[in-house]
Amino acid sequence: TLLELPAGGEFNVTHSGVVSASSLSLPTDLNLDSANKLIIIAPITLPPNATKWNAQLDANTGAITGSFTLTDQVPAPTLTNLTAKKNVTRLVPFAGTLRQPHGAGILGPIGAGFFLVPALPTDPTNEFTSGTVQFTP
Repeated sequence: TLLELPAGGEFNVTHSGVVSASSLSLPTDLNLDSANKLIIIAPITLPPNATKWNAQLDANTGAITGSFTLTDQVPAPTLTNLTAKKNVTRLVPFAGTLRQPHGAGILGPIGAGFFLVPALPTDPTNEFTSGTVQFTP
């Protein structure tokens, strides 16, 4: 199989550097189908794919690009409700590479990438936070 994955094409993905209420909704298990399309297996969220995670794989080069959306609540006080909050979404693009493992039975990473998370509007520094995405069998 492509990338020497198990027959079902399943593998794991982790996202580090994400501080968000939606981080637990990011995918942890993916499937690579026969058309080289990445499909989310877990977690199952309501609504489905709550973080709108998507990725495209170039099977010729191993390049992977995609994005996900983080949703967080921030204070939005009004004259009638000083404790009001509003949802803020942040689009997070990522890029990386998938590769075949070097040698049979190796359980190390089969790919990795990076992303930059935009700051929340309430962040006084307004700085991006860097993070990584890692793919393992």
